[in-house]
Amino acid sequence: MEVFEGTVRLVGDPDALPAVLLVDGDRLRVSARQQQIGNWQLSDVTANLEPDGCHVVVEGEELVVSVPELMEFVAAIGPHAANPGNGSLRELGRQKVEKTEPARPAMRKADRIGLPSATRAGAGMVLVAIGLAIWAPLVLVGLILLAALASLLLGGFALMDPYLAVRIPDPVTPSLLFRVGVGGVVVAIVLAVVL
Repeated sequence: MEVFEGTVRLVGDPDALPAVLLVDGDRLRVSARQQQIGNWQLSDVTANLEPDGCHVVVEGEELVVSVPELMEFVAAIGPHAANPGNGSLRELGRQKVEKTEPARPAMRKADRIGLPSATRAGAGMVLVAIGLAIWAPLVLVGLILLAALASLLLGGFALMDPYLAVRIPDPVTPSLLFRVGVGGVVVAIVLAVVL
């Protein structure tokens, strides 16, 4: 359930009413001055973004909604597959993403050679691992074993507890964590024998 506070007015009417808009599941409820103005199903609502606010068309009436959290309101009410509007809500999302891209800082030498930051970080970790394998193999085995056991425990708990599983960042899954943990333990054992 999402609650938005702002103003609502009819198109062509200069007077706006302070209103509370509640998006709950698949319904939009609008109240002004402690009286309910409307309670509509989102599939019956068409929303278009205009310069003066979000125009919501429902039951033949067009309301102009102005809220401080316009992007959150737009995301809460649509567009939906059954009711896409005129596409202005999708365009707003694209414009917002384009506008919020940070300015690029001055390029460093590593950026000029075209290596992404993840590749540089991975190369750095490989160099540290090689250095540890040469000078302190027990520390390397201990670090790999510690990371593998942590991954194994987190993956195992997440497999059993769905509330923990949904809190894991998106590309990582509980089964992936479990498999990485098992693989890490095997690698640590092999390195302990070899080194």
